[in-house]
Amino acid sequence: MLMASVLHVLDRLSAAGPSRSLITLVELQRAAGFPWSHRLVTLQPEVYTPSLLMARRAGLEVRRALSAQEFAEEIEAADLVQLHYWNNPAFLELLQRPLPVHRRILWFKVAGLAPPQVITSELVACADICVTTASVTLRLPTLAEACRQGLAEAIPGLADLTRVKGFRVRPHAGLRAGYLGTTNFSKMHPGFVAMSAATATRDLVFPVAGAGGGEGELQRQAEALGAAARFEFLGFQENIRSVLESLDLFGYPLCPDTYATSEKSLQEAMAVGLPPVVFPYGGLPDLVEDGVTGRVVHSPEEYTGALDALARDPSERQRLGSAARRFIRSRFAPEKAAAAFSRLYKRAMDLPKRQQGLFAPGLLPCQRFARMLGEAGEPFLRSIEADDRDAEQRIASSSFLLARGEGGLFQFRNAHPEDPWLRYWVALVLLSLGRGEAASREHAEALRLGLPASRGLTLPQDHRSGASDG
Repeated sequence: MLMASVLHVLDRLSAAGPSRSLITLVELQRAAGFPWSHRLVTLQPEVYTPSLLMARRAGLEVRRALSAQEFAEEIEAADLVQLHYWNNPAFLELLQRPLPVHRRILWFKVAGLAPPQVITSELVACADICVTTASVTLRLPTLAEACRQGLAEAIPGLADLTRVKGFRVRPHAGLRAGYLGTTNFSKMHPGFVAMSAATATRDLVFPVAGAGGGEGELQRQAEALGAAARFEFLGFQENIRSVLESLDLFGYPLCPDTYATSEKSLQEAMAVGLPPVVFPYGGLPDLVEDGVTGRVVHSPEEYTGALDALARDPSERQRLGSAARRFIRSRFAPEKAAAAFSRLYKRAMDLPKRQQGLFAPGLLPCQRFARMLGEAGEPFLRSIEADDRDAEQRIASSSFLLARGEGGLFQFRNAHPEDPWLRYWVALVLLSLGRGEAASREHAEALRLGLPASRGLTLPQDHRSGASDG
């Protein structure tokens, strides 16, 4: 087979899993001699410099934030176009634009189980082939028809296991249950600090490595519980091997509505033999089997108990960690995923290039945001149509993920500050959080931008008196 070109489209080249997964895919396919050349276009100009250098070493040419004409030319020149997709403003903008005919693969980087990271039928119709990173996603009703036609399959995200090459356990005092990943409550379980601090094993320490803007809140919670000395907030760490070498187990509790799938940090921890403790949310059941490759818990009390039990039992840590290492390096070997994509690309090449479906073309940003949410967008649409206090109360009580997480309301408001409805909905959320002054400013701006004057913002008494929005 002659060399064919795959154009990858990513929101941005960052330090996060999607970027590393792509670079690993390109490296492994080149090493295996698969007949694919790869290029990358990012929708945002921001770049994490180490990832850019790694991409170049892998032979992946990167172009950022192209003009509409330049982007169309890249699409036209490619044999296959692969979108490394999750719901966010930039991807939604892209999917409502007519583009040259092409073959399109949507590789969903989210579980798709809870808003804002849901996978609607309208979104599925915007691709030739859909690929998920977790088996649970394939069971979504919106993917049922694609599965029946053989146009959907699961291929996990590729962990870069060279990051843990040369791993050696480093001697350390006490016991250490580490967390490596996003450090805000759009992903991390909101009870992380309390569940960890409740352990009876007093010499058990909790290093936390990662970024996400929530480190200050985590530290405040630890201080409020009198447990600050048991937590180490390390910030973002490029050298994850040095962090993992100092751990005895891996505590990775994610929130119930997590969009997590084949978590690279969890794969990396298991690949070096750290026994994990997790909740069965998102795609994590694909990685951890209770009592076999780790512990799967169902309540905060069970999480605390599992940490204590493993802390007391080094032989059980060894048994679970060894099984976790074997499982990841076999079932989740990145070489297997690279080969699976090569087979997928061959099948995709048999399809004709076509005009791809558009997602919510011609709609205002606020309407596109609501449509993206599927059934969960109904309160937002009702809010636009009429003065519906029930709908607006539901908006005000949006989950952390829907309001402030990746692809959430605040991100869309930041991307489209000229949209009065997005600003109004942000005001409602701010009000529910007790940030009255900020809510008032947001509401005033929404009115200036054209929000109907009938849409008032009723503030609680303490906010009318000028309470701080801090």
